Amino acid sequence: LGVPFGHWQFDSWFYPKDGAVDPGGGGGAVVNWTAMTDVFPSGMAGIQMKLAANSTVSGQLTPGLMPMVMHNRQWSVQSDYIRNWPDISWYVSHKAA
Repeated sequence: LGVPFGHWQFDSWFYPKDGAVDPGGGGGAVVNWTAMTDVFPSGMAGIQMKLAANSTVSGQLTPGLMPMVMHNRQWSVQSDYIRNWPDISWYVSHKAA
């Protein structure tokens, strides 16, 4: 295609969630940012290695220059991060899941 990608963005579809996402997009708050093995068997490290091996800048293969951006809609109140880092002021919605 010749499109100069500057990063790869991964949405929340491969993270473990605390419930199902409804058709309107609600629910399913993220519990942990670890890739589910049924989606990415080699985890995000495997994806990052594939992206690094196939990154190009100005048509030249340039390993390691393709940053990954992670995104999620909301954190679950059951999130590992909230539980393990209580000193951070997390925004959570009890209506999310």
